[in-house]
Amino acid sequence: GDNKCKPIPQRRSKRFVCGVVGVLAVVACILGAVAAVNNASHPKKGTEGAITDDLKNDLNIDDDMNVVEVLLKAFLEAIGTNDHRIPGTPQYKAIQWLYESAREGSERFNLSEWAIRQLLVQRYVMAVFYYTTGGTGTAGDSSGGWDDDCGFVTAKNECEWKCTKNSDAIGITCDESSRIQKILLPNNNLSGPIPIEFKALASLVELDISNNFIQGQLLESIGDLRSMKSFNAAHNELTGNLPSSLGNLSFLGSLNLMDNNLIGEIPPEVNRLGSLSNLRLSGNGFTGGMNNFCDIENLENRSLLRHQHRRYLISTFYADCSIIACDCCTHCCESGMPASSCQPKNP
Repeated sequence: GDNKCKPIPQRRSKRFVCGVVGVLAVVACILGAVAAVNNASHPKKGTEGAITDDLKNDLNIDDDMNVVEVLLKAFLEAIGTNDHRIPGTPQYKAIQWLYESAREGSERFNLSEWAIRQLLVQRYVMAVFYYTTGGTGTAGDSSGGWDDDCGFVTAKNECEWKCTKNSDAIGITCDESSRIQKILLPNNNLSGPIPIEFKALASLVELDISNNFIQGQLLESIGDLRSMKSFNAAHNELTGNLPSSLGNLSFLGSLNLMDNNLIGEIPPEVNRLGSLSNLRLSGNGFTGGMNNFCDIENLENRSLLRHQHRRYLISTFYADCSIIACDCCTHCCESGMPASSCQPKNP
């Protein structure tokens, strides 16, 4: 009768259906956005950041293993210590930082590619260096730490770990292949030794850690930095003898070790360095004289065409002439006196 349902006109029916579809689309978009935010904030186990299930399967490891340690296995074995497994050590801190940053990172943290290209190794090495030399993660920390962290041990690519201090650019510079070429961190309150892991920086051309509180001995492993052209560790607290492996740095043109606590005779391997033009060794406790740098007869193992005029190749040569013999020094210094007191040597 009169209570029977009446059919909805076709035009109104289409408008009704379109309205429902539109509302559902809006709801779906909102739910999708909420889900995306939730997933970004709370990654699922096994797919967190750059540590994916595929990567774990490729490496044949389970959830309890540190992916970064597995990828660095060959390098860590070459170093020959287990420091990276001892809580509190700079190596342990570096491994844990890398692992956590990879878990929290995105697809740009391509751990597999980094490992193949050795970029993961250099990132680890620089994190070890940071923690070894007093980096605390807090610039200006009253308990010590670097004056300026320069972005070290952050999510940035290590090639971007740099800053400006007193109008000078300091930090890391890389080549076009993202391999570290320069480390410039003078006068930045660094303390502690140069870690053995530094030997991995095969592309390093310039190292400036002058005017800090670097301690300990220069390790034989420094001779592995065969691309080095300039090494400045002046005004620090280095001790012990110069390693003979410094003689491996055939491209080294500038060596500045002024005002440290180095002792002993200069190794003959160092005397034979063929590219030195700037040599500063004053303010130490060296013995035995410096004339081997001047002696033409000491050049018998060098290319005569390139090195026979050694006296003229070292255009700047600082030494403590008052206590050790140095016929070809350009500047003479008084042991225990500041470098500013050094005077040009009379011809």
